[in-house]
Amino acid sequence: MTEFIKLRPADYPALKGFFRNQRSRLSIYSLPSLIAWNSDSYETYYRLVDQWLLMASSSKSDEGRGYLILPLSAEGEIAPEEMYDLAKSLGYGEYRFIPEDYLRRQDPGIILKYFEPTEQAEYEDYIYEASELAELPGRRFTKKRNHIHQFEREYLDLKRVAMEGITDENKRECREFLDEWCRDYPCEGEEGEQLNCERKAIHVTLDNMELFEMCGLAVRIDGRLSAFAFVSRLTEDTGVLNYQKAFSQHRGLYQFLDRECIRGCFSEYTYVNKESDMGLPGLAQAKKSYFPAIRLKSYRLKLKTAR
Repeated sequence: MTEFIKLRPADYPALKGFFRNQRSRLSIYSLPSLIAWNSDSYETYYRLVDQWLLMASSSKSDEGRGYLILPLSAEGEIAPEEMYDLAKSLGYGEYRFIPEDYLRRQDPGIILKYFEPTEQAEYEDYIYEASELAELPGRRFTKKRNHIHQFEREYLDLKRVAMEGITDENKRECREFLDEWCRDYPCEGEEGEQLNCERKAIHVTLDNMELFEMCGLAVRIDGRLSAFAFVSRLTEDTGVLNYQKAFSQHRGLYQFLDRECIRGCFSEYTYVNKESDMGLPGLAQAKKSYFPAIRLKSYRLKLKTAR
């Protein structure tokens, strides 16, 4: 039995098989995202026990040893009683980010026999139909289409816009764009801790896009790189929109980028996971405005001390 090892980009080829057939559409189960967010603020380690891949995480705000997420195997889904035994044998008191769809597939009585479930409301993911976001049909998307039409009239129709994949040739410009974007948002200090962690994660992603098998799209306006988006595989029918940044001074650019990213990077997927709103009202409003098909809840499972 191996000890826990810190998760690093070089581990992707060896671990991706554990994620290939996993069934959860909760965004945390994107392996590229788990690796990219692994930093001094959010540390993630992994360990193999029999056929199970165990991943343990902790953050600066955690007390004690942190927590486990749902164990994964290429051979099938773990049973609740086995989850309990694994965590207890390793000295962990809880699991986090347990997908609602996993709990639905289990006997509620068995879950309650071993665990005390608590919803993680701020980590409920927003999942959309890819075909709908690619076309934005009907009256409820009128405002989105109007923003895009305004952008197209001002930029695209005048041939001021160019779209391209993210490659070695433009990665330096992507980094420069991100630094400039952070001048308009709090990416430093205590207030900007989350955005600073995300900035670090994007740098890791840029360094390893090909290794992580990710899709990326960049938008230029007047030759200047002004927006980008990154997508990774989650399940056979669902991809994750991991990162999406654009200069706010270009009205309609975010909506244009969103639509073009769906069209370019989600052709093989039925669903788009845009991750959670982290309990931020403004972000929640933006995600609701695209009318999610599914709101997938996340749960903590605290081990019961006696059973």
